[in-house]
Amino acid sequence: MRRKYCIMRGMDNLYSIGTAAARLDCHPETLRRMIRRGDLAAMKIGKHWRVSERVLQEYLDRRAKPARDAAE
Repeated sequence: MRRKYCIMRGMDNLYSIGTAAARLDCHPETLRRMIRRGDLAAMKIGKHWRVSERVLQEYLDRRAKPARDAAE
């Protein structure tokens, strides 16, 4: 079974586009567009793009914050 993320010492987990898209509940192509627009930081390792767990969590926190502000 292939691992879907890479653990490196001193770094966050790195997720493939498919895994990161699943965590964000979006289509992989949507995630690629977000990266191209600069909405989400990613790094290219060889031929493959990777998104860190920290970047995903920060994006989710930013996306959820306006919903909390509107409720108050």
